[in-house]
Amino acid sequence: MPVISILPDKRVIAKTRTPPLGIMPTGGAIVSVAISMSDLKAVEEVIAVNFVVMSAKTEVTPSDFKIAGNVVGMTLNAAAGTTLTMEVIAIGF
Repeated sequence: MPVISILPDKRVIAKTRTPPLGIMPTGGAIVSVAISMSDLKAVEEVIAVNFVVMSAKTEVTPSDFKIAGNVVGMTLNAAAGTTLTMEVIAIGF
């Protein structure tokens, strides 16, 4: 995960990207995911979550964001057969 910037107050803006995630093949799915921000000891805030969806005309809806230490968790709602990559940008220290 690359560090994007170090702020004057020593907080860090960093990002990480997941490998491709496959969503269940039938009926759509609600899936919980957890992403470790390895360059941060603790995440203060998620700045952005970006999705690269490899399926045509598929929307992904994130919800229920949780932060525990340097791990960002969320629930994703996506159509059946969706494969996606996530990128999380967060600020912390």
